[in-house]
Amino acid sequence: PNNSVGDLHGHFNDLLRILDRYGEPSPTNVYLFNGDFVDRGDWGLEVLLTLFCLRLLHPGCCFLNRGNHECQPVNEHYGFRRQVVNTYPKMGEVLYAMICEACDQLPLAYVVGNEVFVVHAGLPLEPCTLDDIAALERGPMPIVPENDAERLFQALLWSDPASESGPSCRGAGVRFDEEVTQRFLETNGLACILRSHECMDDGVAYHHHGLVTTVFSASNYNAVHAGNSARVLVLNSSLKALPSHPWHETYHRKCLRIPSSASPEMAARKELDIDEVCEDLAVSALAAGPSAAAPAQVASTKLPHERALGEIYRLINFARPLLLEAFEDSDPTHSGTVTENEWIAAMRTCLGTPGCFPWSELRPFLCRLDGDGSIRYVEFLLRYHSLLADRLADRWASAALGDLAEHLGGDVVTYFDQLDISHRGCLSYGELRAVMNKDLPGCRSEARLQSNRGFALFRRMDLERTGFVTRQEFATALSAAAVAFGQQCPSGHRLEVFEPEGQFRWCCFGSRRFCDQCLGCIWRDEPWHGCVECDYDLCVSCVPSSTRAQEEWESLDAALRIISRSHTELRALFCLPAQAEVTKKTFDRALRPLLARQSPGSKASAYIDLFWDSVRQLHEEFMSQAGLHSDDAVLRIEDLERYMTIRDAK
Repeated sequence: PNNSVGDLHGHFNDLLRILDRYGEPSPTNVYLFNGDFVDRGDWGLEVLLTLFCLRLLHPGCCFLNRGNHECQPVNEHYGFRRQVVNTYPKMGEVLYAMICEACDQLPLAYVVGNEVFVVHAGLPLEPCTLDDIAALERGPMPIVPENDAERLFQALLWSDPASESGPSCRGAGVRFDEEVTQRFLETNGLACILRSHECMDDGVAYHHHGLVTTVFSASNYNAVHAGNSARVLVLNSSLKALPSHPWHETYHRKCLRIPSSASPEMAARKELDIDEVCEDLAVSALAAGPSAAAPAQVASTKLPHERALGEIYRLINFARPLLLEAFEDSDPTHSGTVTENEWIAAMRTCLGTPGCFPWSELRPFLCRLDGDGSIRYVEFLLRYHSLLADRLADRWASAALGDLAEHLGGDVVTYFDQLDISHRGCLSYGELRAVMNKDLPGCRSEARLQSNRGFALFRRMDLERTGFVTRQEFATALSAAAVAFGQQCPSGHRLEVFEPEGQFRWCCFGSRRFCDQCLGCIWRDEPWHGCVECDYDLCVSCVPSSTRAQEEWESLDAALRIISRSHTELRALFCLPAQAEVTKKTFDRALRPLLARQSPGSKASAYIDLFWDSVRQLHEEFMSQAGLHSDDAVLRIEDLERYMTIRDAK
C-alpha cells in the first residue's frame, strides 16, 4: 500500500501513532508525507528531523511533498524558526538556514501510478500540465506572483477546492471549482487529486463529486481532546484511496501572550486553541516585509530537550524496580554504589534501549558522580518520582507492613533471619520480594507481577538509602506501621478487637466512646479496636486493610500513569491555564474518565475523594513548609503539576 499522510504541523504524537499503526517505510509499505510538517505545533523540529531521517534511511519508500509551511517567510511568523533557535542557541540560525534550503528543494507534487495527482493544496485557475509543474524552478516560494509560473507555484501550495472559483480568503492561491479540476485531470490523463492543507473535522473530506480528496493527519488541531479527528489515506493496488480509521491524540500548547485581565475561560482558550482563520492576514504581512507584526500563535515555551528529559524521567520512574535489582546484582559488597559503566549497562538492559542510545552523554543530566567516579543508585532512583504516587504507595506499604507485623507478633528478628538467606545481616530488594510471596494477604498469585509493590516496601524500609535493609530498619519499619495502621497504640501495646455491644450510641453521660484518630463517635452496634491499658480506641474506618489500600493505590496509580504520558499534560486534561484554580468539581470531571477505566462508578467516586484529599494534604504540607497560607477549597493547575507529574527531585 501507499500511505498518504496529511498535515502534521508539529504533532509528533500523531506521527508516532501513524508509524506504530502502519509500520516503518518498506518496499511494501510506502509513505508520502504531503507537506506542512512544522509550525503551530510544539514538536515541529522533532517531526521534521524524523521525516528527514526516514527519507535518508528509506529513499525508495519514503517521500516528502512540500507544503505552504515549508517556506521561510511563513516559518518566521508561525514559530518554527523560534523553536530551532531556542533549541540550539549556538548554531540555531545556521541550522535553520540549512533546513530552509532543504525545504526549498522539496518536490511540489507527485503522480502515483500515472493516475493519482498528490499535491499539498490545489490548482491555479489557468490551464496547466504536468510538464508545466515539472518545469518550475525549485526555491523560495513567490509571495507576490508576477507571472503564470509563479502563480502556478503558489497555487500548488495554497489553493483550495470550492463550489465556485475566485480569490482565496487566505491571501495566497485561489479557490478552484469542479470545472478546473475536471479540465486538469482530463488534460493530464489523471483520475483524481489527493491533497491536504485544510483541517477537516473527520480527518478526510471529498470535493467535486469525489475527484478531490482532502486528508488531515494532525488530530485535535483546534482543541485539546475534543477537536478534529486525524486520518491517513491508503492507496490500494487498484489505486483507490481508502481512509484509515480516525484517531485522536491529546494535544497541548503553551502560548506566551495571554492578557493578565483575561478570564480563566478566555485564558484557557487562548492557551490551547490554534486559529486557522487569520492566515490570510499572515500572508498579507509576509508581503509587507519582515517588519510586519507576527500573529498571536507563539511557539511552546518548553524546549525539545526539556520534553526529551521529561520522557526519560518517566521511563526511569516506571522501571525503578528492575533498575534496583540490576544495580544490586552489580554491587556484591553492598556499598550502595555502581560504576558508570555498570549504570549504563543497567539502563540499557532495563529500559530496553538500543546499543547506540547515548546514556553516557545523558548521564550528567540524570545523576552525579561521587569523588571516586561511582554512582549512588538509590539516590538516583528516588530522584525521579511523583509526590502523589509515592504518597499512595507509602499508604499501601504501611498497611501491608502493619498486616505483616500483626502476623508475626514479636517474632520479627527470627523472620528477618529467615529472609536473609545470604546471612549478610541485610536484605536486598530481591530478598524482600519473598515477603510478597509468603506473608502479605492477597499477593501470593500475583507476586511475580507486583514489582512496584516490592519497591514500595523496600523504599519504606530502607531508611538510610543504602540499597539494602538492615535488621534494625526492618524492625523499626514494622513497628511504625503497626502503630500507624491500627495494630498497636502509640505506647506500643497491641490493640484488641471489641465486638458490638448494642443497637444505640454510647450513652452521652460518662460512657461515650470516641475514635482517637478521627475524633468521631463510635456506635455500640459497630466493632472497634482498643487498648485496655491506655484507653486508646479506633473506629473501623480508621483501621484500613492492606487489601483496600492496595486496591485504591492501583486504581489511582493507573490514572497517574495515563496522566504522565509524554503527550498528555495536566493543563490539557483540565483545559485550564497554569494559574487557574481547580475546584473539586473540576477535578472530578477531569479524572473520572481515567478512573472509570479501572473501577465502577461507585468506587470511582470514592477514589476521586481519596485522590482529592491526598492532593490537598500534599498542598497543605507544601504551603506550610513554605510558610504560606493554603486554601482548602481550591488548588491551581501548577500545584497539580507539582504533585502529580514525574519530576526530577534534585
